[in-house]
Amino acid sequence: MKKRLIYTALFSIITALVLASVSFNIINWGLAHVNKDDQGNINYAFSGKERYNVGFIGSSRVYYQINPSIFDSITHLTSYNAGIDGLKMPEMEIIAKKYIASHKGADYLVLSIDEFTLTGGNSVWDFPRYFPYVSDTSIYKLSKYQGEIALAKYLPAAALTYYNDPMKSLGIQGFIKPVKKFTTTKLKGSASVKANNQKINPAIKVEYSYNESCINILNRLCSYCQNQNINIVIIVPPILRNKNTIDIYKTGYSQKINDIANRYNIPIIDCSHNAICYKPEMFCDVLHLNDKGADIYTKTVATEFMKREGNTIEIK
Repeated sequence: MKKRLIYTALFSIITALVLASVSFNIINWGLAHVNKDDQGNINYAFSGKERYNVGFIGSSRVYYQINPSIFDSITHLTSYNAGIDGLKMPEMEIIAKKYIASHKGADYLVLSIDEFTLTGGNSVWDFPRYFPYVSDTSIYKLSKYQGEIALAKYLPAAALTYYNDPMKSLGIQGFIKPVKKFTTTKLKGSASVKANNQKINPAIKVEYSYNESCINILNRLCSYCQNQNINIVIIVPPILRNKNTIDIYKTGYSQKINDIANRYNIPIIDCSHNAICYKPEMFCDVLHLNDKGADIYTKTVATEFMKREGNTIEIK
């Protein structure tokens, strides 16, 4: 009797693990074949084939705040927004290189360096979105920063637990109706800010900081692009200025960026102190502009991009 119970328990466990692994693989495959939401932006960055003059790489400060249509109308170039929520330097390097390989390079790669970009190294934001690509060596390297990523490769049944309901739903949609050819949407990778009327919390303290490992990664990425004959432009996005926001020039952050810019002759478009930073009505929170503010920011970036000779420090 006892032996039978043990066999039954083992059978139940093995069956559950197999079902969980199968479910994970179905959702995982489906997520790699959707063309919407943040996951769709990752898929298009990795698998789309169109070439653009300008590619924007960065966090939500790019994803929600750079409108390629406005940028194109001012510069008369073609651009794509490859911004992804929560992107820090380790992911940025990988996303940029995957984008360059898939989209046959670019004339310019615009890197958005915000308050958190250079603090990466201890975690990967929303890491399950990289599960579909864990068999790729470069993506798997992110497990160095977020160990759970390795589960997608070696223990998929456990990795399934990290998919939330929206991701599961999106994965099932992709499995049932997969995208056969990745093409950009009319927003060209960007997304509209949905929280335009959100009440701003001025108590949030934001400080510019960095670690040397991320500085080294940024140096490496700039060198890589230079070897690929791709020009780099660095942009520093706006932040709502109040008593809790630390001045970028009172830390070593600004100097580190300028050192890299000087080394590779990279223009900097620094909007961290321009006029929009003092207009709360342009923000949906301390860090993110609303749609109106994002359009103004995009116009500023486009206008300054046209002056891209030499290094600019601050846009008034």
